[in-house]
Amino acid sequence: MVSRVTHPYDLLYDIRRLISVYLRRVVDSCSLRDAPSITYRGIRFVHASDEDEPTLAFEGLKKACDLIEYYDPYQFRQLCRLIHTITVEEELPARAVYFVGTSICAVTEKLLTETTASVAAALVHEATHARLDGFGIRQRGHRLMRIETICMKAEIDFVKHFPPDPLLDDWIAARMKEQLGRAKDFG
Repeated sequence: MVSRVTHPYDLLYDIRRLISVYLRRVVDSCSLRDAPSITYRGIRFVHASDEDEPTLAFEGLKKACDLIEYYDPYQFRQLCRLIHTITVEEELPARAVYFVGTSICAVTEKLLTETTASVAAALVHEATHARLDGFGIRQRGHRLMRIETICMKAEIDFVKHFPPDPLLDDWIAARMKEQLGRAKDFG
């Protein structure tokens, strides 16, 4: 009988996932508790920033969720199943971020000033990160570029459900060019 030798990184990854699940419960119950929030279709929207009016941010997120549900009900079900909390932050390293192992996604106030379609596409992108995380796929190192490509493809596939529009074609071309630029920077 062959015994399976586990790599130390696998063990550390499992421990990190357990810790992040615990941290999600702590964060949900403590630090975000006092921030203005609403629950919309099972997803909790939390306004963690002091800059903008919470109701405007919440309306933008509601419209994005409605757009996802209208054009791609499957993606909307995935979003509701995988992301339990969406926070609105002043600054993040990207327009939107999924926190691995937490079911929490954060978006910037700047993203919410863009079109509803861009907000919806960003949420689909982050829901894809959550889905891959649920499969146990590590989102670091040499896999990161491939994972970003998968998430970008989900985002573009979602936007292709919209009626034909030259602006959307330009947006898709820009996203693909951005992804190619990242690939060159990555390796």
